[in-house]
Amino acid sequence: MYALARPFISMSDIVRHLTHRARTQYRVKYSFCENHAIVRCGCNLVVKITSKCVKGSEEDLKIVVPRWDGSRCLTDNAMMLHVFVEVTRRFVRCGEFFFKRQAGEELPPHMIAAFMLSMEHRPNMLQLPCLILGGSYPVSEVMIRPLGRMPEWFRKYDLLAAKIIYGETDQAKIARCWQYSFLPGVAMPGWIPGCVLDEETQMWAKRSTYNRVFGWRLIDGRPHNHTMYSMDSFYPNKIRAIFGKLDETPNISVDVYPLISSILSEALSMLYDYTGTKKYFKTQRFCYDPMVLDDTRVPLDTSAGRFFPISQATKVDGVLYKIVGNGKKGNVLQRALDSFNHSYERVQQGKEPEFRVPLVNVAQKPEMFSRYDVEDDVQYEKKFDKCRDFYIVNIDGYLQSLVYQNYRQHIERGAHGRESSIMIGFKFWKAGAARFAKYMHSGDKRFFWITGDFESLDIKVKAFFLVFVYYRGYAIY
Repeated sequence: MYALARPFISMSDIVRHLTHRARTQYRVKYSFCENHAIVRCGCNLVVKITSKCVKGSEEDLKIVVPRWDGSRCLTDNAMMLHVFVEVTRRFVRCGEFFFKRQAGEELPPHMIAAFMLSMEHRPNMLQLPCLILGGSYPVSEVMIRPLGRMPEWFRKYDLLAAKIIYGETDQAKIARCWQYSFLPGVAMPGWIPGCVLDEETQMWAKRSTYNRVFGWRLIDGRPHNHTMYSMDSFYPNKIRAIFGKLDETPNISVDVYPLISSILSEALSMLYDYTGTKKYFKTQRFCYDPMVLDDTRVPLDTSAGRFFPISQATKVDGVLYKIVGNGKKGNVLQRALDSFNHSYERVQQGKEPEFRVPLVNVAQKPEMFSRYDVEDDVQYEKKFDKCRDFYIVNIDGYLQSLVYQNYRQHIERGAHGRESSIMIGFKFWKAGAARFAKYMHSGDKRFFWITGDFESLDIKVKAFFLVFVYYRGYAIY
């Protein structure tokens, strides 16, 4: 138990107390079934807190963790980690004792989710526990409230549209079609699920712009808002699902690796033939010039990523200073340039470079979805469990990519007018679409094209493939 809790005891007083190396056996008892087998055992975990410093009823001091979390079978270690989360959620320290949290003392949902994430192992990512609670997790998961009198304006628009387009002047007839809104901040009367409407009212309800924005529909017997916020119901399951995608790395059979290794190089060579980039191979001589970065248009108002300092405030001579581990590129650009130049000078002297560890900041994207943006209710319901995230490399990694991969990026991905089918850098509203259609032989009956998508490829792609493609880029030098 101590080995499991060690990385996280700095986050929770109760976990540190219960997992004391020399006193754990006196403070907590845990048990599985009598004939427990570590592999493929379906029993639950029962934990009883016996420490005299933890106060509560017998029910409060007992925790039962089920073996199954939805459709996922938990390991013994994963079940123990759930115990750490539950005791942190349940008890608060007061002096030398721990008491059950009262109403109003509960941990915020984002703190619970952050604690849970810090204890889960991800095969493709190493999380830093000391930074988890200071990360960029959104504090609020409440739907953004409509601005002022906006709902009222939408209803007035319905009345005006009914009069101008359909010649309907009976406002009471239109008012009967408006739905009650389940969105926060919209306190206006309307009909609710279960109401029976006549055919004419149903017709106006379907035409209502107000209903399209602030209304709802029944999906599997439950009302779903027509407008949805990606952060809604964010904790704890939605954010865990985001990180859970890192567990979905596809397994490749050992029998397939010889086949991949035998054709991968040739397949990439065929791709370069098709995209016309082979003519640039062996045409560049790499020579680093510090002025390259000075002349590069770095977007100064974008995120610089995350660095090691944990956000904290300190007061010196009555002045409050705040130290943060993130910011804009413009705030840290000069420091990053000096650091990069110093590291490259060491390389030229035959010494080891001093590049910082490339931390990656995971940030979630707040989005608004509408039922009318998708084809059917099935597709819309999928969005209720979806939230997109961004992996932001800090500015040190950004500058390294500019120096070593910038020219290759332009050649292979179609920027500056080169003949790539990837088309990054083209302006579709400036004849880019026509150029792409011509390049793909649009209208030529000898060709046909198939569209598809690799779901979460940026997360699930195998590391060996990334390394191969990365080093293949040095063929231009």
